[in-house]
Amino acid sequence: MTAKVTDTGRSALWSSGKSTFLYLAVGTGLNTVNETVTALATELSRVAVTQYQDGDVLELTAYFAPGQGNGTLTEWGIFTASSGGSCLLYGDMQGMSGATLNSSTSRYELTKTNTKNLTIDVVIPLENG
Repeated sequence: MTAKVTDTGRSALWSSGKSTFLYLAVGTGLNTVNETVTALATELSRVAVTQYQDGDVLELTAYFAPGQGNGTLTEWGIFTASSGGSCLLYGDMQGMSGATLNSSTSRYELTKTNTKNLTIDVVIPLENG
């Protein structure tokens, strides 16, 4: 997957640590992956993440049940709140299992339906820089 820690995320990580990374949202929008993203273009659903730190690596896991986040997903983000909040990390679906390239938009898409669960794991190296 292609992802960038946003400017806000970089500051939050170093000032308040991992407790800031609390929710993961998925959506259908077409933002460009970069450090200045502040929200998903078209958010569908947001869930709490579980966190595990192993040395200098922070692992976040988000679980979407069959009734959550259904649609043709193209974007995801880590946020500080269950709605609104600051976008700390933003990414697309490239490289995610099951994602395919849409030739008309040049974006990777992952189709999630109400018969599927979806787990997204994000690994963040904690070295400063």
